[in-house]
Amino acid sequence: MKSLNKTKVMIIVVLTLIVVGAIVVGYFSIPRIFYEKRGDYYAVTGFYGSVKKVEIKETKNKLPVLEIDDYVFQDCGTIKEIVIPSSIQKIGKGILKGAINLESMKVPFTDEINTLGYYFEATRYLDVPRSVTKVEINSEITTLKENAFSELSAITEIILPNTITKIEARAFERCASLERVTLPENLEIIGDYAFSHCLALTSITLPSKVKEIGKYAFYNCKEMWQIEMPDTVSTIAEGAFSYCQKLEDVKLSNNITEISEMLFDWCTRLKTIQLPLGITKIGEKAFNNAVSLVEVNFPDGLEVIESRAFYNCKSLTDITLPNSVKEIGEDAFTLNS
Repeated sequence: MKSLNKTKVMIIVVLTLIVVGAIVVGYFSIPRIFYEKRGDYYAVTGFYGSVKKVEIKETKNKLPVLEIDDYVFQDCGTIKEIVIPSSIQKIGKGILKGAINLESMKVPFTDEINTLGYYFEATRYLDVPRSVTKVEINSEITTLKENAFSELSAITEIILPNTITKIEARAFERCASLERVTLPENLEIIGDYAFSHCLALTSITLPSKVKEIGKYAFYNCKEMWQIEMPDTVSTIAEGAFSYCQKLEDVKLSNNITEISEMLFDWCTRLKTIQLPLGITKIGEKAFNNAVSLVEVNFPDGLEVIESRAFYNCKSLTDITLPNSVKEIGEDAFTLNS
């Protein structure tokens, strides 16, 4: 009898250990984001588990989640998508370092975080995983800083907040796979080289408040065939659309007074251009080697055509200049022999 009772006790102990073990294993096998209460808010302090999507809460226990500690998701190779709310006020360094399979990010930029590389503690563009193809900035910033996405050649789509009024120099330079970017409706300034070498970008529609396009802003966008700009644009700097070799359809702002130098240099498919009536100057090499150009209207009031402005435009055979023209530069209409 005693032996039977002893056996029952052992069975109960074993079953208890199995149940407790299962609970423990279950607890640690479920993906978990760990939050820590810090006064009147919470911080994200850690993560455990294998999961494809991570979404951080805006609140916990009716208090805001305001911080993410350093390296929280480091080396989490299973994560493919992450969503961080714009309400987060402090994001630690390298929180996604080593997240080598990450594909989609919806994240805030702040005064401290002004390039995508910050999330990966990247010292060079190669430190950002090439798996990342889609990025959405969800914070209400007004300026996209210089080099924010530069040289991230795998990204195909970027969504920007409508609060942005300025895109600084080289923000998207050499984003060679970028196919789609919706420019913010309040955008006013596009900086120098902002989209240069975006080899997959096919068209661009500038929002109704854009005033200024920087030099070489869309240089060497080889697939771009169409550009539309509003009449709010008053300044287009040199070379802004040069080497856009598939460019065919261009609508210029009626508010510009100058075609800057090298503006459409080597735009070899451009066939016609409607120059605004207020144009007084066509800059050096403005249409250099635009070999398909067959028609240009030269408006009354045009005064200066600088050197090589239409050099080697071999399809442009009918040229009628207005009486207002005072100066024609060297080789302005010369063909390459």
